[in-house]
Amino acid sequence: MEEELLLLLLQQQQLLLNICAILVKRRRRRRPREHTFHVHPIFVKRIEQGVYHNLLAELLLDPSKHHSYCRMSAEMIEHVLSFIQPRLTKQYLTREPLDEKHRLLITLR
Repeated sequence: MEEELLLLLLQQQQLLLNICAILVKRRRRRRPREHTFHVHPIFVKRIEQGVYHNLLAELLLDPSKHHSYCRMSAEMIEHVLSFIQPRLTKQYLTREPLDEKHRLLITLR
């Protein structure tokens, strides 16, 4: 009788230890990672400091430089963009996507 009682107590202790181990593992999983970004801070400044928004605005003032950089004139880029714009359009889900002209210029570059 005592042996059965001791065996039952050992099983209960083992069960409690298993439950504690599971709870500790769950608690460790729930901790948030320290260095997670949805958008890295470097890319947040893309509009103020990016090539597309700064350099291309200046290149539009000089057609020959624009042609050498983009390999086609600004008018030709607009013409090509009018054909393929629906295929380049992205939906805005969680972050703002690159606009169609920007995506085309990345491809051409």
